[in-house]
Amino acid sequence: MRRVFFALWPDDATRSAVSQLSECLEQPGLRKLKSTNLHVTLAFLGNVEEDVILTLRQRARTLRSSSVTLQFDEIDYWSRPRIVCLTCQKQLLSLYQLVNALNQLIRDLPVHKESRPFRAHMTLARKAKYRPQICFNAISMRAKRFALVESVSLASGVEYRLIESWELQA
Repeated sequence: MRRVFFALWPDDATRSAVSQLSECLEQPGLRKLKSTNLHVTLAFLGNVEEDVILTLRQRARTLRSSSVTLQFDEIDYWSRPRIVCLTCQKQLLSLYQLVNALNQLIRDLPVHKESRPFRAHMTLARKAKYRPQICFNAISMRAKRFALVESVSLASGVEYRLIESWELQA
């Protein structure tokens, strides 16, 4: 079984801007995400069998949705998962349409289905204790593709690996 999720994968410019912001985070015990692991989860699917991954890939190829632009303009702290993340004050309809399309794509598959409302975020660090007070310029991310990603546990920590990605329409 493989632990997988659908995500928006930042381009190099977005990844660089977020990494620079992340460098400003300082808290005892804080575990910052590696820049190569930065992403926006669209649908977490959990541990799934290979045949389900094949079905996900086949169905994702048929999905038609618009590109998504996110304006990350807030740093937030979520106490339950103990994360510091970037969030958007405003989320566009195209983002919700993509998430809804992915939820329809997985509806009959044996995968995890999220019960909480979707809120776009990019996790910066784990094991946080409070919300950092940092002023920053909003970071824009234009996603032209969405991806199926695998979470792989290594001795050095978790690594996120792209399985396949698909183009979003302009």
